[in-house]
Amino acid sequence: MSLNTRDGSFVVIYSGSLEKWEEMEFLLGCNVYDSLFELLGGGFDISDVTPDEAACREILEETSSMLSLNPSDLTYFCHMVQKLPRLGKEEKGHVFYFYKKCDLVKDFDASHEHHLLSWHKLKDILTDGEKSYRTSTLRIIFHFLKYISNRKFHFGILKEKVIFKDYEF
Repeated sequence: MSLNTRDGSFVVIYSGSLEKWEEMEFLLGCNVYDSLFELLGGGFDISDVTPDEAACREILEETSSMLSLNPSDLTYFCHMVQKLPRLGKEEKGHVFYFYKKCDLVKDFDASHEHHLLSWHKLKDILTDGEKSYRTSTLRIIFHFLKYISNRKFHFGILKEKVIFKDYEF
């Protein structure tokens, strides 16, 4: 598969453990256009050779060079396909998802893409849901939680709903 600008890579950056899953925290950015919180990452640049390199570049950009990751720091856990209607009936984009456990660092500077970067407890994310968080972010966090509980890689379509515990997005 060759990579193109319709494809993207995102990283679930988290702190905590599955044993206290509601207390886990996720580093998210507040989008400048719609004020929804979302995962860090984005589309591929022409210089990106692999999805994990694209993810590391995006994290560096979106944290204003305050968080530098290497591809070897990341665990690939999910691959989603999304239909992009503006590109035509048969066009699809591939989205690669990685995760990295990090210590809670409170002083990240946001890039031009986000108003702010901040840590969010899972219990707050579940309470506020789609009124504060991008739906795709909620779904990927659920895929991440399922992955760390069963270690099964997920391949799917981004618009599919996901269930974790008694929650569904």
